[in-house]
Amino acid sequence: GAALAARRDELLERADLGAARDRLARDLSGGMRRKLGFLMAILHEPELLLLDEPSTGVDPVSRVELWRLVAETAAGGTAVAMATTYLDEAERATSVLVLDEGATLATGTAAQVVASVPGTIARTRTPTVASRAWRRGRAFHEWHPPDGGDGADPDRGEPLEPDLEDAVIALMVARREQHGEAAA
Repeated sequence: GAALAARRDELLERADLGAARDRLARDLSGGMRRKLGFLMAILHEPELLLLDEPSTGVDPVSRVELWRLVAETAAGGTAVAMATTYLDEAERATSVLVLDEGATLATGTAAQVVASVPGTIARTRTPTVASRAWRRGRAFHEWHPPDGGDGADPDRGEPLEPDLEDAVIALMVARREQHGEAAA
């Protein structure tokens, strides 16, 4: 009824979609469609909202607007669970679950996930063990296991404080090495 129509109008205005209220969804930009889909999901004020990579393929401005809406929704008391491959988005969460091929690698806050990495991560120009290194900008970041008994030189490179991206990659490398798999 009237309460639902009022909520719809309020949400459209909050998402800057009020001017597009009479347009068909297929005629909206990708970012506008994502925001509209999000509004449809929260229209009835759910207790739990499940999002699957909500900002994939969205332009930077729409991404910021979408995240503002997600934050407002969470602040309003809705529990939000989200799958994302964008680790800067995961850093905003109060709790993170890191999965690799269905296996749980770490859980906790972003800081706890970073702290859970065994061993160290160093910045280097030339990795000592290629399967443990990944490119970040012009340098490589390389994971060194805590035991160091594998011939790699953990003193090579500049030790660094990892961010969530480094931590997730290092945890994946460690898991795959433990299972005898090549790193992705």
